[in-house]
Amino acid sequence: MGSEIVLTAGGDLISSEVESFKDEILENLAQKPQRLILDMGKVKVIDSSGIGMLIAAKNSASKYKCELVLKDMNADIIKMFKIMRLTEHFVFAN
Repeated sequence: MGSEIVLTAGGDLISSEVESFKDEILENLAQKPQRLILDMGKVKVIDSSGIGMLIAAKNSASKYKCELVLKDMNADIIKMFKIMRLTEHFVFAN
């Protein structure tokens, strides 16, 4: 164990784009890493589908006893997460 996997979101997490990233997350969680880092540096826009996908990913990671980390998240998106009180449920890194 002790493994860490980094996945990079290719762009905005909107309804038409989330399914493939969700599948990639689930495939990597099946490897049972201790930490899964989602590099969000290319994400400028996130809609309700993207937020839902991240919540589902967090829940799936918890089942695998894996820490899910959101890295390089856009400041505007973090602000939205704060308003929605989602910052209490996610780990953020720069």
